[in-house]
Amino acid sequence: CTACPAGTYKASAGTGSCTPCAQGKYSSTPAATSETSCTASGKFKSTEQTACESCAIGSYGEGNGSSTCMLCPEGTYGDTEGATACSTCPNVSLTSSPVGSVASDNCSCTYGYEAGPDGNCTACQLGKYKGWIGNDACVACSIGTFADELGMSVCTSCPEHMSTETEGSDNMTACSCNFGYLSSSNSSCTACPAGTYMEENRTCASSCEPCSRGKYRDGNMTECQTCAAGKYMDMPASSYCKDCP
Repeated sequence: CTACPAGTYKASAGTGSCTPCAQGKYSSTPAATSETSCTASGKFKSTEQTACESCAIGSYGEGNGSSTCMLCPEGTYGDTEGATACSTCPNVSLTSSPVGSVASDNCSCTYGYEAGPDGNCTACQLGKYKGWIGNDACVACSIGTFADELGMSVCTSCPEHMSTETEGSDNMTACSCNFGYLSSSNSSCTACPAGTYMEENRTCASSCEPCSRGKYRDGNMTECQTCAAGKYMDMPASSYCKDCP
């Protein structure tokens, strides 16, 4: 009789063969007599491998029997081989790290935070945001959006048919009706009715101007159009032109 080699076991007497440890497990002891001798925390073994291997830095073995290693999740790092868990970034509420980070140096300011002059992470100011992990500075909200809270990772869009006039707006009150729309009592905007128009750059206007005689505007147009040849309009605020008699 010969001893079962490492990586296998035989649980009963007789002439039967040795049983290989299951995928993700390995026994370093020859002549193992039980499946419980097959372990591998912090290591992995696929079907093709004859022995378990340590998980690389930036990854970990979730427990005994791993067939693959898991990358350290966002906000953690793994700086040693054969880890069974990843370390959490310091000051976890302000810092984070990309998936698979290999050192604490990979931890930097999280979403909505930027590195200050002293290196500490501080919340983005009103009117700014940061939607990624890193020590970069927060950036101003684009036109049509605003940030009314500290530490925002994304700016809030103005309501429908509204926009801001400048970048870096810090309140929804900076949103005004787009060109061609009227401000209504419930803080929403409605399009100028057919047959009327709004002069350009008249934001938050209280009324639309009627198209003059000889012009018209239907609901799909942004400005009044002159009646085509063979047509006319003898009334203001028209949405169509009449055929000449």
